[in-house]
Amino acid sequence: MSTDDERAVVRRFQEAREQAEWQTDVQPDGTAVTSLFCEWMGEPCEGCAHTFREGDRVRVERDDDGSLMSVRHLDPLLGCAGTSTAAARTSELVERFHAAMDAAHKPPEGLRLERLLPGDVLLEASELRPSCPQCSYTFRPFEVVVRCPCREPNCNVSLHRDVERGLTCFDDRWPDHRVNHCLFRKRALEAR
Repeated sequence: MSTDDERAVVRRFQEAREQAEWQTDVQPDGTAVTSLFCEWMGEPCEGCAHTFREGDRVRVERDDDGSLMSVRHLDPLLGCAGTSTAAARTSELVERFHAAMDAAHKPPEGLRLERLLPGDVLLEASELRPSCPQCSYTFRPFEVVVRCPCREPNCNVSLHRDVERGLTCFDDRWPDHRVNHCLFRKRALEAR
């Protein structure tokens, strides 16, 4: 095989790989799993306004020419799959599991670590949902976040610190866990 032939084979292989990466495996029933290469990755869902993340199960609708019409989450906790978030109640077993995870991954001293429960201000439905400033994903029920240490009532800045879901945004941004300013106003915090 000549060098030109080898280059042609490598080029065809790379083109095929790139094409495969950008295709989404949508099942005959219209369901798919979101990947980094989906055209809707990171975009807000039309049903619940939560951003799409890698691994989200979704229903995809396309029109006759193959253009994307809509994508909606299938997770009942998010409320756009035909069920409401009010129906998402935790069982005792789930609560014990979360308590054990929280105990195993204790927050550094002085940080407000909270599990987001239905009714939390960060979960309020709106066209533009609150999101983590580090990863830009919207906050979802039962995720764990670090609240801004300023404790001012109008400051709702929070970052993910949910090890069980792989969302380590706070630790990625401040590995030493030293936050001495308001995350929103950037003002220095007074010693407490």
